[in-house]
Amino acid sequence: MRWKEIIIGAIITLIITIIGGITVWKFTKEPSKPEPKSIVVAEADSPAKFKSDSKSLIFNTIRIGNLGDKVAQSVILSIEFPEDTHVTDFSISSSSGAAARKNLKEIGEKKYEKIIAIDSLLPEETVTISILTNEYTENELHISGRYSEGLVQKGSLSKRVALDDLLKERPQAGKAALTALVLGILLAYMTFRIKNELGAPRNVNNTAFMLLHNGLVEEAATVLETNMTNRGSNSYEMANLGLCKALMGSKDASEKYFSVAELYSTSKQIKALVAFNRAIVSFESDEFDDARRYFESAVTLASRRIKLYVKCSKFGTRLAEHFPEFSEHHYQTLTNQSTRSQHSCAGL
Repeated sequence: MRWKEIIIGAIITLIITIIGGITVWKFTKEPSKPEPKSIVVAEADSPAKFKSDSKSLIFNTIRIGNLGDKVAQSVILSIEFPEDTHVTDFSISSSSGAAARKNLKEIGEKKYEKIIAIDSLLPEETVTISILTNEYTENELHISGRYSEGLVQKGSLSKRVALDDLLKERPQAGKAALTALVLGILLAYMTFRIKNELGAPRNVNNTAFMLLHNGLVEEAATVLETNMTNRGSNSYEMANLGLCKALMGSKDASEKYFSVAELYSTSKQIKALVAFNRAIVSFESDEFDDARRYFESAVTLASRRIKLYVKCSKFGTRLAEHFPEFSEHHYQTLTNQSTRSQHSCAGL
């Protein structure tokens, strides 16, 4: 990993952010603010359909966020499906990170309705609900909600301020708008560079991972190949597409994708993912010695991440169950060895 470029890029991004914030604040600040108010809005992406000869699935994404400047309390969101719908998978996540998960919970046991309770929704916080179902006939889901100050609105969570409006507010607002635009472009570019350097996964990779490791291999391959054609792929997506190819019977193509993934990013996380995927390929081909060797390499490189992959994957679960030597104690031993190795190389 070219850590010097990453550090320099992060410092430049920080400087741009600080300068941009000060500039915009200086030219656009208002003498007084209106009374704080919470505005809760829900939006739904167009359902993504995945079809094979035997299955037809829909991936639904619904987001609810607070566009106001006051905390929204006791938020309840209801998502209703047609009566013949079967929910295959379901997850909730918050833009505020893992610490905010205590605020989120699913309530009720209605078969065709998901009800989400959120204790508090911070300003600019967004909660994303991902639901995988069988195909249903209606084009739209029935989404409704309420919170302590009123009803949840349907709309867009994107805040847009017209450039003309900025120019009308203050004589020098034109300079502020132009500065903000230039700084925003620079910030977006630096963020893109850093994400590419680190091989950060995109949402499409998370979708493909969920499909792949729940046995929907062809559907996952379709998602990854479509994304690669339209937008290009990062190292995580290449590694997962390699596993799809192997499980579909194309081991030669699989190895090429694995090699490209490692060439794209040399981070330990990518090397661990590729080793984990190679272990699955070897295990599914009854090559148990190779599977053990790759599995141990993956755990040594990124123990915590591989443990998470094993829990989320039916292929990984079978792999781990076949090798009882990979117990919790063995994971801990390899983790300690890896940590000592990192410390010894810290000065290089």
